[in-house]
This record gives sequence, C-alpha cells and structure tokens, in this order.
Amino acid sequence: MKTFIRLQLLFCHLILITTCTILKCKYKSDIVWQSYSCEVTEWNEENGNYARISSIEGQHFPDYTNSDVQSLRIENTDKIEHLTNDIFTKFKNLRYLVIHSTTLRFLLRGDFILAKSLMNVHITHNAITVLEDYCFHGADMLKTLNLRENRIRDVSENAFKGLTTLKFLTLTANEIDSLHATTFNDQIYLEQLSLSSNRIRHIDERLLSKNRNLEVLFLDNNQLTSINGRMFDNNLKLREIYMDNNHIKHIENVQHFLVNLKSLEVAVFSNNKCVDLMLFIMNRLHPIYSEVFQGCS
Repeated sequence: MKTFIRLQLLFCHLILITTCTILKCKYKSDIVWQSYSCEVTEWNEENGNYARISSIEGQHFPDYTNSDVQSLRIENTDKIEHLTNDIFTKFKNLRYLVIHSTTLRFLLRGDFILAKSLMNVHITHNAITVLEDYCFHGADMLKTLNLRENRIRDVSENAFKGLTTLKFLTLTANEIDSLHATTFNDQIYLEQLSLSSNRIRHIDERLLSKNRNLEVLFLDNNQLTSINGRMFDNNLKLREIYMDNNHIKHIENVQHFLVNLKSLEVAVFSNNKCVDLMLFIMNRLHPIYSEVFQGCS
C-alpha cells in the first residue's frame, strides 16, 4: 500500500505538476442521504498549498466495500484545487457528492466522465470561477446540481450539455454577468432554476425557451435593466417568479408579459425602477398585466 501511495504521489508531481492530497474517510451511515457514506475527516498532502486528490483511504464497516458507498462529503479543507474522476473509479455507485467550503477552483471536462450513478451534487462555497464546456459530461442521471456561493464569472455555452435529467439547478451567489441563449437547452425537465444574487445585466428572450417544465425561477438581486415580455412564452408551468431587487425600467413587448402563464401563483417585482410590487394570484383570478406593468412600456 505504501508503495502504491508513493507511485500516486510521483504521478501527480511528474504529470500534473501539482501536489497530491490523500483523503481519509470516516465511513458512517448518512442520515440525510440515508446511505453508507464516506465523510472526509482528515487529509495528507506533500509539499505545496494546493493539490489534486490522489487517493481516498479509510477503514470500512464490516461486510462493506467501496461499492456500498453512495455518498461522499468533503468539507472545510484548503488542500484541494482540482477534482478528479478517481473518486468515481473508487466509488462506482456514488449517488451524492458534497464539496463544501474548500479551495476547489477547477471543474474540468472529464472530471465526471465515470459518474454514471451520481444524482445529487452540492459543490458550494468554494473558489470555482469558470464552468467549462461539458464539465459535467458523464453525469447522465443527475437530478440536483447546486453550485451556490462560488466565484463563478463565466458559464460556457455547453457547460450543462448532456444533463438531460436535471430538475434543480442552483447558481445563486456567484459573479455571473451574462448567459448564452442556449445555456439551458438540454435541461428539458428542469423544474427550478436559481440565478439569484449574481450580476446579470441581460437575459436573452430565448434563454428558457426549452425549459417547458420550469415551475420556479429566481432572478432576484441582479442588475437587470430591461427584459423581453416574451421571455416566458414557452414556460406555461411557471408557478413562481422572483425578479425583485433589480433595476428594471423597460419591458419590451410588455403586452405579452406573463399573459399566458395560467399556473402563475407568485410574481415578485419589488424594488425595480418601473414596477415595485408582489403579486399573489389566488383562485385563478389573474390581473390585467398590461395595466400592472404599464409603467415599464
């Protein structure tokens, strides 16, 4: 085993030109995920400040093996910069992944290529700045992706390509200022999208055109100044919209805005330039939106 670890470390130094971190698992029953879990309680690294995960060690419960591990938690470490698909080589049936409050900076194409069983990912409060094209490629069963509180500025056009089963996507509290019109095209089953607390200045009217199952949208606390009234034309299942605390002063095609959203229950537009209100729609009695938003025309 010691020889194997030395070889892993040597590989990292020679090929990736970075240091390596050996994670140490405390295996336990995870109450939250109701599964057999690896919780990283300590780590070793060889020279340097940042590292690639080289191996994961720990003593299993009796009669348990790596194949039984369904959840992995890595929290509160400043010794990880790169993710690696070695995680999914070791834990082939991993369904839940939590990486919270670390120095993780990169999610690269290929990191998730072996994550065939992964369903829930929470990579929160880290140092990621860019989501590259196809960076989640391979996670074909993913339902929940939470990237809250990183430092994401750039979301590549195909960052979420292939995530056709995704239902919940959270990008809250990052530094995103724009999104490509086709960014979410593959998420045809998406039910909830959170883009709160970013720096988004403009939303292309086609951004949500493929998300026909979208029910809840958070776009509050951004820097929107104008929107297109046809941006929700294909989102007929929308129940809740939050666009408060922006700078909206104009709605193009305002006569079409929200008109066809017969499932709408909550629409929050507080603290905008041309509209400052919260609509709670009861008993299917929809207001005359052309009057509600007339100041934005």
